[in-house]
Amino acid sequence: MSDGEVVVAFMTHSETVPMSNDFQEYWSGLWKPITQKCLNVAKHQFVMQKAFELFKAKKTQHECSSDVSNWSELFICEEEEQILTSLCKHVKLEVSEFMDFGLNHHRNRCKKYFLSLTQHL
Repeated sequence: MSDGEVVVAFMTHSETVPMSNDFQEYWSGLWKPITQKCLNVAKHQFVMQKAFELFKAKKTQHECSSDVSNWSELFICEEEEQILTSLCKHVKLEVSEFMDFGLNHHRNRCKKYFLSLTQHL
């Protein structure tokens, strides 16, 4: 999304928020919820991206040290859960809420990456 699209989306949203007679009250009621939602999105993105980078690094490390081409040898669920948990704690994200969708999303992204690499072998 471009900056202009973000501004237009914010303007559209601001039209749905009741207008107070006090600007600071209006601004606070308008901006604080959006800020919190954006912060949560940023935390989720950070955790997902860092976990994926660590998985890719592990894949590269395994390629250098041995001929691991088996998904179950590379994606060890307990280890990936520990990584995700550690990253969640790092950004102060509720682990149990994140794991409801995050672990499955991470597994699918890693598997897609793994399969794309093994198809080129």
